[in-house]
Amino acid sequence: VNDDLGGFGVVMNGYARRLRDFENALFFTLLTSAAGAGPTMGDSVALFHSTHGNLGSATAITVDSLGAGRAAMQKQASLDGVKLNLLPRFLLVSPDKLTLAEQYLTGISPSQPSNVNPFPGRLTAVSDANLAGNPWYLWADPSTIASALFGYLEGEPGPRVSVRQGHEIEGVDLRVGLDFAVTFAEHRGLWRNPGA
Repeated sequence: VNDDLGGFGVVMNGYARRLRDFENALFFTLLTSAAGAGPTMGDSVALFHSTHGNLGSATAITVDSLGAGRAAMQKQASLDGVKLNLLPRFLLVSPDKLTLAEQYLTGISPSQPSNVNPFPGRLTAVSDANLAGNPWYLWADPSTIASALFGYLEGEPGPRVSVRQGHEIEGVDLRVGLDFAVTFAEHRGLWRNPGA
């Protein structure tokens, strides 16, 4: 009853971790929906589609394939045709490809200019266990263009915790609720490669 051992704190920390993991999983479920094409956007086209200019051909992570993705992102245009010059900031991969991604983002001193890797310091490798296999993504800095949006119900900026004192037992009942949603509002800041 008095929680002398801090049990309620342990339970609440567990709830917080579980809700964080739930929000993260919801995001990746949407990102990888429709066999990797992502959700249907407002123009009735999948998030990752050749029409959007943000879908590469299936290749492994290499300097050339990273360069192709970067060029495609930089050539993206606004609805009125103005070039956006977006540059990728993050290389998002599954845990299976994290080591390879880190290899291509590590600087070395090659003996020939043709072997120079231009990406160290320009991209940050990010991995998540909700991704699997070969696909990889380039992602613009969210401060430049907000591709994904998330939010909570108005007036509920996070989890709701309800506590009810036990009547039949010496204790309390805890209930946690969460009103959370995630969506993709913009395709131009993302680029997907199915990988190899």
